[in-house]
Amino acid sequence: MEIKVFEAFCGYGSQAMALERIKNDIVDFDYEVVGVSDIDKNALNAYATIHGHCPNFGDISSIDWQQVPDFDLFTYSFPCTSISSIGKRDGFTKGSGTASSLLWECQRAIETKKPKYLLMENVKSLVGKKYIEEFRQWINILESYGYKNYYKVLDAADYNTPQHRERVFMVSILEGEYEFPEKLPLEKQVIDILDKEVDESYYLKGNKLPDSTYGIVNDTFTGECPVIYGWSRNNDGTIKNWHPVNIANCVTAAKRDNTQNYIKEVDGRVRKLTSNECFRLMGLSDTDIEKLNNSNIGKTALSKMAGNSIVVEVLYHVMKNMFKN
Repeated sequence: MEIKVFEAFCGYGSQAMALERIKNDIVDFDYEVVGVSDIDKNALNAYATIHGHCPNFGDISSIDWQQVPDFDLFTYSFPCTSISSIGKRDGFTKGSGTASSLLWECQRAIETKKPKYLLMENVKSLVGKKYIEEFRQWINILESYGYKNYYKVLDAADYNTPQHRERVFMVSILEGEYEFPEKLPLEKQVIDILDKEVDESYYLKGNKLPDSTYGIVNDTFTGECPVIYGWSRNNDGTIKNWHPVNIANCVTAAKRDNTQNYIKEVDGRVRKLTSNECFRLMGLSDTDIEKLNNSNIGKTALSKMAGNSIVVEVLYHVMKNMFKN
């Protein structure tokens, strides 16, 4: 079985990474990415660095889908900027011009190509009270095209990844049924993803946590080293408390959330996560991370890309259930 794939909003290609793993696990399974769509130059650079050249059809709102090769799987994890709890929350209403409203541009692709499989990922709030009705409108459109739709909120920590990252996944298929993968035991720990050598730029002066956008944080560190520290919020967004955790908080691309994860090292020094560590929490192999580090992409851009992407481990299990039969 070989499937043709189109990755919309491709980023550095986490879907292709998961498919490559599936290719190595399922006999006679293969895939070919016939095209991608993205406008972020750093992301496209990263995609080419890891996967090699792939035709980029650019801005999804400008694509003539008749000119795109046919494909069996369409992945469309559209921007979460307008619906995320740390974003503007200006919604994704069709025609609104928000970043998240690019979802509706995917309708043209699906209507024209009618791929057998669709895969979407986005923030948990997409299926919350504020946006669920518009999300159901999208589901109704897919149903009118003949798709059966299955969606569920999955936490990366339930798929052997030491990061709490709740995201909604939706699988849509024209024929057959689908079941989401069962939860897996968490065998990996934060210590397993840490760099052995860390650049001084990641360390905090005086080991003191900065004032947060949400309030003043506690700069008292306790416990055995190394340990990762996280925070929880009150309903109004202010910090409730800081505490040691053995699973990292969600890696994000938002600058104001860069204070979520701190490492206290054996000598008592405190630092932020490196871009390498963020990528490992997102499921990238050290081989792919090395490729990115050898590219001309800056550290800040790399960390942002990690926060904008999808955990490969979760994608692997979700997609494997799509094709295992």
